[in-house]
Amino acid sequence: MLIDNICGIDSLVSHKYEMIASYCEDMALTLLRLAAIDVDEKRFATPIAALEYECRSFFGSKIVPSGDAIEENYRFIKSVRYSQWSAMRIKICICICELFESVFGVPYDPLSAFEDETEDITLKEPGQISYFKNIYADAAYEVFSKHIERPRASYQSSFSAVCEDVYNGESEYGILPLENLLEGRLHSFGALINRFDLKVTGGCYIPSSDGQNETFFVLLGRVLSGFPHSGEYFASLNFSPSGKNTLDKFLSALSDFELTAVKIDSARRPYVDDSYSLDILIRCTKKSFTPFSLYLALSRVECTLTGIFSVYK
Repeated sequence: MLIDNICGIDSLVSHKYEMIASYCEDMALTLLRLAAIDVDEKRFATPIAALEYECRSFFGSKIVPSGDAIEENYRFIKSVRYSQWSAMRIKICICICELFESVFGVPYDPLSAFEDETEDITLKEPGQISYFKNIYADAAYEVFSKHIERPRASYQSSFSAVCEDVYNGESEYGILPLENLLEGRLHSFGALINRFDLKVTGGCYIPSSDGQNETFFVLLGRVLSGFPHSGEYFASLNFSPSGKNTLDKFLSALSDFELTAVKIDSARRPYVDDSYSLDILIRCTKKSFTPFSLYLALSRVECTLTGIFSVYK
């Protein structure tokens, strides 16, 4: 009897989640079509902006979608526990990404949620890599140059000059150390990268001459490199916990999207008392990161994508 009861409960739970999955797909398509109308009517300039508005209206329970079937599903889902409601948001994000191209004609770009107003400049020296010369940076240059078309080195007098050179478009890339085994994250270099709003496009580990230490060097650019091909990548994000967007919810969302947090470093935010941000390194693929990026946009998480990169050997 106990086994029969367990089987019955399992069947009911499976049926409920089948209903939720079906609802999420219907809801995702409805939200996409409403967003398409918003873009056509020029209420919003981009699909992601229109989609954010429609999803906020729905998740905020400000509107009930039209249509008897959708309304019935809506009433059903309102009766589900909060944890299932959160799971539904995640499922809707996944469905939206899968259906996006069928509505807008182009696939959803996971970087669109992180677009900023970086000033466009003319790159003066494509392929040029700027760095402060020493034996370890030379070794990092040898690694990175294998992955850049027609590379050439440009030596600078300071680490700040390296970042300024990349920011001004004098060089396409720059090299900086970011952490080592003995000291951990080198916050002064992290602050320098943030100050010039540079993005990590590659990484490599360089051992010390005595083999007692290892330094992680990063290849920096002015813009995110994106996902040029399939495979495993690392995404680095700067996350500022605030209000309902707590670290535990952020990590829970990572787990729900089957992403792995490899490392978390905290740093005090300048000019703000008792406030800090977190540098979070995530192991991901384009397929797993895409719906997560949409989730971050729709949840209004205060988060900056600081890099999409591979670690070279």
